Amino acid sequence: MVSDRKLFERNAKRIWDVGAYSESFDPPRIYVSGKIGPPYVNCAEFQNFPQEWESAVNDFAAKIKNNFKSWYIKKVKRIAGGEVRDLVFSIPVANKLGKKHTIIRKEETTHGLGGNLVTEIFPNEEVFLISDLLTTGKSTKQWIAAIKNAGGSVKHYFNFFDRLQGGEKAVEDFVGSEYGYHVSGSSVVRMNEDFFKIGIDSGFTTKKKYENLQKYLEDPDKWAAEYLIRHPEFLVNNIKGGETEKILNAYPVIKGDKEFMGWVGKLAKKEGLDF
Repeated sequence: MVSDRKLFERNAKRIWDVGAYSESFDPPRIYVSGKIGPPYVNCAEFQNFPQEWESAVNDFAAKIKNNFKSWYIKKVKRIAGGEVRDLVFSIPVANKLGKKHTIIRKEETTHGLGGNLVTEIFPNEEVFLISDLLTTGKSTKQWIAAIKNAGGSVKHYFNFFDRLQGGEKAVEDFVGSEYGYHVSGSSVVRMNEDFFKIGIDSGFTTKKKYENLQKYLEDPDKWAAEYLIRHPEFLVNNIKGGETEKILNAYPVIKGDKEFMGWVGKLAKKEGLDF
């Protein structure tokens, strides 16, 4: 059995090797949640490196085996993953472990089974949920709710990469308050100091870049709010793409600042944009 530490080290290196991790301070990245920040993780990059992808899938399966007794893994017959990037790992890991697989749609549909699920989940069926990335837990909560609404349950979920931005606690609090039971999460790689040390030692980043990132990592929301206040043009530039409203919804303190929002509106008007 390969230790969790070894799985972390070699897959952290793989993330750097395939270019799945990158940084952009100005402008920052816009995440699915609407929040912004310098670090960006795109595990879909593994698809461009078949050998690394296969090795990462094998290690993801090994991570699951490390967490549970073999009888329990046999007991759980199904793995689920949400569209789109979760499927980079959920489908091949399900195949590796000999499990059925269910795709969870972001939006409900009237096609097929209807609802959010592409394949049926049986009443009271326990499902392992697999995701490529955990940030704030928004998507994971959505996937768990979809499985619960279909009659199944998620007691354990697994991520390839955890950004360590409160997602695990958010998911635990959500499941506890909504469904009244404890859910556990586990990740192959975590965005901690050791992750960046591997990147520095491998020549993919520098100590200086890591030091610059520290302010963001210490308080992502504070960093984002300060950036938006200093750069209102960032919000204006993202009006056409429809991202501005999503960003403001992610930062209600900024959205509620009438003076600042008035200034953004004036800048938008100068550019001939409706805001």
